Parts: sequence; C-alpha cells; structure tokens
Amino acid sequence: MSKYQLDEKQKKLNQKYTGQAFSGQQSQKEKLAQIKEKMKRQKKNVIEE
Repeated sequence: MSKYQLDEKQKKLNQKYTGQAFSGQQSQKEKLAQIKEKMKRQKKNVIEE
C-alpha cells in the first residue's frame, strides 16, 4: 500500500472512532485537553464533597 492509501485508511478509522471528520493531530490534542479538564473537575468535586 502506498503512504497515501495508508493515510486514507487511518483517516477512515479515526472518523469511525471520533464520529466526526478527521482534522489532524490538533483535534486529538484538543480532545485530550478536554478529557484532562473533565478529570480535574471530577477530582475537585470529589474533594469538595
């Protein structure tokens, strides 16, 4: 398989897992940041309770 075909295959997989258009590394970094924020908030909630 050519690199282009592999890239297309990876994009399709990413679309399947994210449920949205693949827009490169940036979107994955944003998702990770959102997950980290959620974790922080959950920890805060646990501490406050």
